[in-house]
Amino acid sequence: MFDRAIQALFLLAYEPIAEVTANHHYYGFRPKRSVADAIERCFIVLAQRTSA
Repeated sequence: MFDRAIQALFLLAYEPIAEVTANHHYYGFRPKRSVADAIERCFIVLAQRTSA
């Protein structure tokens, strides 16, 4: 139980910092980000590229 409490405290302390400093294009293991968001981003990026 103590370990879970410490983990929760670290999460509360470091998650806001990590969200601000992390690359906004990273989707793995991040809150409020899903596989659907990553796939949507892939479609957007691929649609913007010009063909050679």
